[in-house]
Amino acid sequence: NDGDPVPTSLRATLVRTERPDGATITWLLRDRRHDLVTKALRTSEGRLRSLFTTAQVGMVLCDTARNVLFANQYADRVLDRNGDDATLDGWMSTVHPDDRPAVDALIRRTTEAGAPGSLRHRVVHRDGTVLWLDHSVVPYREQDDVTGFVSTLVDVTAETSAMTDLVDSRDFTEALLDTAGALVVVIDPDRRVLRFNKACEAVTGFRAADVVGRPLLDHLIPADRRAEAAKRLADMQDPVTLRHTGSFESDWSTADGRRRRISWTYTSLADEAGRLTATIGVGIDVTEKRVLESRLAQADRLQAIGRLTAGVAHDFSNTLTTLRLRADRMGSRDLDEATRTDLAAGVATIDRTQQLIADLLSFSRRAPSEAMRMDVAAEILRVATILSELFPDDISIDLELNDETQTVVIDPARFEQALTNLAINASDAMSDGGTLTISTTVESIHADQPPDARVPTHLPAGDYVVMAVSDTGTGIDPDHLQHVFDPYFTTK
Repeated sequence: NDGDPVPTSLRATLVRTERPDGATITWLLRDRRHDLVTKALRTSEGRLRSLFTTAQVGMVLCDTARNVLFANQYADRVLDRNGDDATLDGWMSTVHPDDRPAVDALIRRTTEAGAPGSLRHRVVHRDGTVLWLDHSVVPYREQDDVTGFVSTLVDVTAETSAMTDLVDSRDFTEALLDTAGALVVVIDPDRRVLRFNKACEAVTGFRAADVVGRPLLDHLIPADRRAEAAKRLADMQDPVTLRHTGSFESDWSTADGRRRRISWTYTSLADEAGRLTATIGVGIDVTEKRVLESRLAQADRLQAIGRLTAGVAHDFSNTLTTLRLRADRMGSRDLDEATRTDLAAGVATIDRTQQLIADLLSFSRRAPSEAMRMDVAAEILRVATILSELFPDDISIDLELNDETQTVVIDPARFEQALTNLAINASDAMSDGGTLTISTTVESIHADQPPDARVPTHLPAGDYVVMAVSDTGTGIDPDHLQHVFDPYFTTK
């Protein structure tokens, strides 16, 4: 009726009658459109089935009762299917026992809520082979009702194995860096921290999470050292004069505000074009070593000065002994009053000089020290009383003495001399008046505690009294500060 051609089939049938000339032809016209549609559907279904069968993705079609309606060859292979299995539960028997609850939950969620989902799980074949599968489940509906679902399966064993090897390699590298005794830090060309191992955390007190991704100079270098460190990093990363290896020492700041001296060896990495990609620094904390070296050098200087002092003192002592004998001999004579007075003054001078020589010999460690038990607080009170009478009225003395028992074994004369010298120096620094503070505390040194720059390394574990003398004066010139413990050093 609409003018479109209609495919048909025409069949003619000859029908004879009893009459000699009697015969008729019957024509049968048949509409072939339904046959052609059916044939096309069958052809399409065959192609689709062939596609599903040979696809490199496993496909399993199930109804809501978990009966398998269709499965392709890929699914048969990866699930190690038994040909007699007609239900999904039978098919999924090869799913690893630890992963089976998650797979069941995924399928149940799809059939009950109509929600698609996916997960990665293992299957164990009958020969013991273990495969990793990416398993996706999608529901299909008829008139808005879920009547089944399609599972697609992809073998990702090779990918998972490669990822596992990569993770294992990374974990091994991480463990190697973290168990190394040395500090390991990696920075990018912008001087931001890429890696900060456990040794770095232990030395600085910073966590890697607090440092990684942040500028090295701003977080780990003391403020007064940043200009120097920036120049060194610029030289290390200069593309024109790029040195791939080198060594140096620098200071690092710690979380509690202290400094640590680090000896570094670095390696710079570059790409094929010669552009810097990263710099790896391997460091050793040499703080205690440098302190010890400084103390040893100081000890060597003291020993050398002590030897010189002992020699000079010995010669002076011999001379003064001779002079004293002569003076004593003269004193036994009949002398007038003026001569006897002059002689007494000379003898007193000889005695004071001999005491000075005794102090020199004590410094040189050749004279015995008369150590005895002494109450530190009581001795400080005694000396402070004397000093208060000697100091100007505009200088006050403030005592902050610990309440604990402070009995120590020490040479009282040396203690008094040290305290008096410190107090006099403080007085000289307060020409316009001020406050001299003498304080004591009791500190314990443990055998396993970290080294402290204030504590000599040779002190055994135990309790010690710490005396501090401070003033509100002008302070010590930085150029003189490093010499304050040198023997006979003075600015007067």
